[in-house]
Amino acid sequence: MLNYVKCALIIIVFVTNSKCNLEPQENQEFCTMTDELEEKCSTLCYPTVKPLLNYVGKCHQNNELMSQLQDKVHEQEFLINQYKMENDRLKVQIKENLNAAEFSNQLEQALERNRMVMGELDAELKKLRTPDSSKETISDLSEEVTKINQGNSEHENIAEEEDLPASCSDIEDANGVKHIRVPGFKSILVLCDSTSVVPAWTVVLRNQGDENFNRNWTEYKNGFGDLNVSFFIGLEALYQMTRSQPHEMFLVVDFKKKDPVAAQFDNFVIGGESEDYRLKSIGSRSGAEILFLEKQLGSKFTTYDRNNGGTETNFAIQNEGGWWYSKYSDGSFTSLLEDTEIIARFMMIRRKSSENRY
Repeated sequence: MLNYVKCALIIIVFVTNSKCNLEPQENQEFCTMTDELEEKCSTLCYPTVKPLLNYVGKCHQNNELMSQLQDKVHEQEFLINQYKMENDRLKVQIKENLNAAEFSNQLEQALERNRMVMGELDAELKKLRTPDSSKETISDLSEEVTKINQGNSEHENIAEEEDLPASCSDIEDANGVKHIRVPGFKSILVLCDSTSVVPAWTVVLRNQGDENFNRNWTEYKNGFGDLNVSFFIGLEALYQMTRSQPHEMFLVVDFKKKDPVAAQFDNFVIGGESEDYRLKSIGSRSGAEILFLEKQLGSKFTTYDRNNGGTETNFAIQNEGGWWYSKYSDGSFTSLLEDTEIIARFMMIRRKSSENRY
């Protein structure tokens, strides 16, 4: 741009010197013009210089555009270099993937050859095991005999179960572990107690402090423990027994230094699993004042992994044992016996009958 300005100045000077008489006057140190000459000079210079100045302005704008275009070219060159680097990286990765795929195909082919060899070896082994068709026939017959024996055994078991008593009450002088068949359920082993009363009671819970009663829902559903020591018969078995026929319940607490206490309830019923084994009925109480169960009537069964008691505190966790807890009572027969005067708790049931004697 400076070059254009210089050219313009040179032209102005040239025009001025050529059109105007600028010879210095005598006794004058500098060249001066009269007003008339200055007006004539302006009239001549302006039309000459104006197009040139316009041209200089356009050149300046073009220079700015060129600078912007150069910046964009630099940016594009940078992006092109980035794309080239990424392209080179992708080429290397594709090559590595192709090598891996080729290795995988080789490995698959090797595995397929191994499978074929194993199949051939297996066929040879079968031939060695069964050298002739007679042995195959004997093997088939042996399998048929086994199936027949299994079928006979199942029929015998069914026949035996049909002859089993439905409860301890049906067994004369029943005492100890017996095999019964719960109507509509299955045959199970139970503990019968006829030492003090007849007909015999079926012990469904015995807690002597030597068994862990802090169990989950599934364990309480199916039952746990040892019938010879401490155990719980299971909620499902208890439900099936009380569902099939009316039952009464007998609770006993044994102490270290005083006589046992007991209470009898004349109508014990619980719901099924769909009702969370709800305590539906206990009937009327007679005997000792074991009152907490009356405050739990209508409650669902609670375990440490399923709080059905409608309480903020899970009493099964607090007492380390599952039970029909409610917001009115956290009493149970499954809680720990440590640091207490109690040595054992028993829960027993039996089918209701006019022959029952407390």
